[in-house]
Amino acid sequence: METSLIKKWLIVLLVLINAYIWHLIGEYYFFKSKIVFLNVYEGDSSLIINRAGNFLIDAGKKNYLIKPLSSVLPFFDKTIDVVFISHADLDHFEGLNYILDNYKVRLMVLSDFNNNTESYQKLLKKIADKNIQIAIGKTDLKVNALDLKIKMIYPALSNWSLTKTNEKSQILLVNTLQKDWLFTGDITSKILNKMVADWDIKDIDVLKVPHHGGKNTIDDQILNKINPKQAIISVGENYYGHPNIDIINLLDRWQVEILRTDLLGNITIK
Repeated sequence: METSLIKKWLIVLLVLINAYIWHLIGEYYFFKSKIVFLNVYEGDSSLIINRAGNFLIDAGKKNYLIKPLSSVLPFFDKTIDVVFISHADLDHFEGLNYILDNYKVRLMVLSDFNNNTESYQKLLKKIADKNIQIAIGKTDLKVNALDLKIKMIYPALSNWSLTKTNEKSQILLVNTLQKDWLFTGDITSKILNKMVADWDIKDIDVLKVPHHGGKNTIDDQILNKINPKQAIISVGENYYGHPNIDIINLLDRWQVEILRTDLLGNITIK
């Protein structure tokens, strides 16, 4: 009787294993690249997934990234191939401490080594202790992986001396999913205007709105040039008035579709 019961459980186990293997095969053959704007509340974090790997742009505050990230990646996928930290503000880098404890990170792209805050220096030490390779995040840095192309258009090395962290935010031009994307960290409209003009950026499909939709981030001149179809605002409950009502009205006036993580949770575009 006992032997028969064991055989039945073994059959059930084999059926489950077989189903899971076919699930993985299906995932491989029908895999679709995607970009997920992760809901990390009042912070920023976006994940680009394609066959070449996982590419993370910012990591949010505290440990808020762990739950939305684990809901997007399967439990066995514990590798982040490239991490971009746009600038040295807690709501963009602090979550990386938890990522480094739970995931394997292959490459870090950093643009600020001069920030002397204790929390940021602690992170830099942790990256060094784990012997993670670092790439200097500066103008013309390129990352290409199959159908994914990332080009950094800001900051240049000369901008590293700026005292305000927001003004040193990485600006990334991304091409994937047959769309053009613009990631902007917490950059100001003054700098973004200059970069849009200098690089002749136009016809962007998806704009990651700077600084959680705060004021002085985008304006008519920027939108007239880049003409985005969608605008992503990564935002949560806050005391700063994000997103600013003038920014919302501006996007509405230009008939840009607005997607907000505080209203939608994770935002996935395939």
